[in-house]
Amino acid sequence: MTPTEELRTAAAKLREAAKSTTPGPWATADCELYPRWILSETATEPESPHYAADVAKSYSDDDGLSISDADWAWMAFASPALAEPLAALFDHYAAKYERLSETFGHPVTKPSDRLAEDKPQLHIDFALAVARAILGGTA
Repeated sequence: MTPTEELRTAAAKLREAAKSTTPGPWATADCELYPRWILSETATEPESPHYAADVAKSYSDDDGLSISDADWAWMAFASPALAEPLAALFDHYAAKYERLSETFGHPVTKPSDRLAEDKPQLHIDFALAVARAILGGTA
């Protein structure tokens, strides 16, 4: 797969994954009943403008779940609110890489080469590293 295809595939995967989720942003909350609780701050019910939709909750620390506070916070941070802006960024870099390649030809070193050598140089390299992580691969 070319860098352009990888970026566009990651953008599509983000959009697909986020489209059926509870809208973000998400936030963590604690209460006596749910020691760990993730809420959507934007999902509301018409009859209650202060309602926040449950995204995930854990009833007690000894319920067999081994989710750390840091993991819980990360899950809330990585809400679907990030999907569209990140997908748009991937689309932008895919188009930019495509235009640069058409104008100047393919670079002597490709993003894959630079990432493999741990020497990213261009913005596309960083975007491609994130896209690959989303696609389940490595930079």
